[in-house]
Amino acid sequence: VVIYTSGSTALPKAVVHRHWALVRHAPVLAEQFALSPGDRMMPLLPLFWLAGMSTMLQVLSIGGTLVFPDAPDNDVILDAIGRHGVTRVNAWGDRQVALVKAARERGIAIDRIPDLVARRDASGKALPLVPPSYGMTESCSAHSASPMDRALPSGKEAKVARIVTYDG
Repeated sequence: VVIYTSGSTALPKAVVHRHWALVRHAPVLAEQFALSPGDRMMPLLPLFWLAGMSTMLQVLSIGGTLVFPDAPDNDVILDAIGRHGVTRVNAWGDRQVALVKAARERGIAIDRIPDLVARRDASGKALPLVPPSYGMTESCSAHSASPMDRALPSGKEAKVARIVTYDG
């Protein structure tokens, strides 16, 4: 399987992975990201990039459903979320922030989509919106990850992932 790097640290390049590595990794990550067979995931990350492909394989490995919007426009995405009963959304950074803002401006409740609202652990402590995982395309993604419903040890929160926060 050929996957392309994002180019965040050097020029983008093609990386070759064995099919089996991706397939066996998927259900493990699905558990870390708290996915369930009843989830309807809208992946908004490119599928040629490992984060997008990994999300797709995670959902398929547990029998979930993938829902793709007709266009990468926030209004189209929000309409598809409502029309298709999307329960999870895979988006990062600016896309995630813009999508939440657009939903609020349109008065659309997105509280049921855990990927777009802040989570809390069993004690009520706020958890990072971006899952605590780290990995490079070259190493087959997320070589370390922590379950989304648990806080990281003190001092580790910002060392493993970029944390995106929202005002309001």
